[in-house]
Amino acid sequence: MGRRRAQKNADLSVQDFITPTFSPQKVETGILGLDALLDGGLPYGSVVVLGGKEDIGKTNLALSIVANVVKQGYHALYIDVENRLLYNQSRFTYKRLTEEELKRIEIFPGENAVETVAAHIRARLTTSTNPIKVVVIDSLASLHTRSFRLLRAEMQQGGVGMGAVARAITDELKDLLTYYAHTKQVLFVITTQLRTSLGGGPHMEMYGARYIRHAAATIIRLSPISKPTINFDDPIPPAVTVGGIERPTFQYLNISLEKCQLSPWGVRAGVIARMFLISAPKYGIFLGDYDNIFQLILYGRRRPYAFIERRGDTYKVIPTGTTFTLREAYTNEELRKRIIEECKPHLYQLFKTVFEDAFTQKLESDIIQEESEEDVPLVDTSSEEEEMEQEGL
Repeated sequence: MGRRRAQKNADLSVQDFITPTFSPQKVETGILGLDALLDGGLPYGSVVVLGGKEDIGKTNLALSIVANVVKQGYHALYIDVENRLLYNQSRFTYKRLTEEELKRIEIFPGENAVETVAAHIRARLTTSTNPIKVVVIDSLASLHTRSFRLLRAEMQQGGVGMGAVARAITDELKDLLTYYAHTKQVLFVITTQLRTSLGGGPHMEMYGARYIRHAAATIIRLSPISKPTINFDDPIPPAVTVGGIERPTFQYLNISLEKCQLSPWGVRAGVIARMFLISAPKYGIFLGDYDNIFQLILYGRRRPYAFIERRGDTYKVIPTGTTFTLREAYTNEELRKRIIEECKPHLYQLFKTVFEDAFTQKLESDIIQEESEEDVPLVDTSSEEEEMEQEGL
């Protein structure tokens, strides 16, 4: 039985496991490595959760996704639960959006309970003439907190516990997300905080938030890391002095997939990225940008799948022959775009090859393990056979 099951798994290819169940149309996150893990980006018609500690960059990633959606000509709805309306509007301008693109973003202050937010989302998706393709809720934890505050009096009068209310709140939101994600092909992006459980595993903070995990097709976790080991002659200073205070220029992040329905090897897979904490127009970077040149150098020189090589201060894109220095790549926007477009398919192929190899190795190890389990007898009969031989039977 085990050998037949193993042979059946061996006949399957990687593509049999990663056939998308959503619309083939996707939107890029703005992080090349993450888009490579997601096979081109986040698909419309799905629910995505961005988790991490406070001020780790969840909002920046959500803004980047929204900016890429409106650049495709669609409209976006941003539920600003944390009342950072002006702050978020200024952050959108850093994404180099045109006035027409900025008009496609509707920011709704989520000052009310989840019922009001859900009603507004439902109304915009059913009555709007503009095709809204992405809805961001920033953040789920704050939405729960506001809902509890507004429902506190009703909870005390009815004798209802916080856990029951939290589950009711989240169930209403979960049903809304799953229904409109599939019927309207809308991408829902939800940010929330993560904390470490007693067992050491990450789970959603705030009451009832863990139930969103079942509705989410993808869960992306952001966590800080120390500087990765890389031979990188960075032209951008690691820190700048602003108002007499030295501030870091960027921070390194580990962006990992805790859940991904598009890939069997997506879980626990991750990429290293760095996010800028300041704006430096002369280098072509702005607050919240993700450094894709850094990612190309970090992953593009890895053997044996390298598509970038270095000679002195000059880097070369091997398939196309384009040469550049890091200073040129950061200060020349047209050259930077050209390098990214040339390297993008090779970066995708690198990740695909690496994870196909890892998937194949895991599949082979599973087959060997199942076969070894079959060879081991369920009952040790050696002593019984020896006794029978001694008795002459």
